[in-house]
Amino acid sequence: ADSMDIMIDKAYDRAERNMQSNARVQSAVLMIAGGWIEGMYVTAEQVNAKQDDKKIAELYHDLYTNCSSVSYMYEMMDAYKGNPDIEKFRTDLNPAYNIIKAVGDNPKFGKGAQFDELYKALKELRTRLY
Repeated sequence: ADSMDIMIDKAYDRAERNMQSNARVQSAVLMIAGGWIEGMYVTAEQVNAKQDDKKIAELYHDLYTNCSSVSYMYEMMDAYKGNPDIEKFRTDLNPAYNIIKAVGDNPKFGKGAQFDELYKALKELRTRLY
């Protein structure tokens, strides 16, 4: 019985470590996704504040680059389907998905209606998240 108890204890410890590790990964996914949104939002705020600045072209490119990684964000979240925090984040993100994807598919992204739509979507998304 002693060896069986030891095996059960070891299995339990391993399971507990895996759960803690998994929870840390899920937290990291949320932190990465939240940082991704926040980075885009801050960049969009800068662009919106000074649209005629010559350096703005770099910021438009940064937004395009960030938006083009939206599918990776969804893949990351897909790996933890069923986690309530990640599901909520995904639900909050979904209304902004189409414009983020459209910007990410447009290497010539710049000033205009598409920026305005992205900026509005990011502001609304941020309100939902916080």
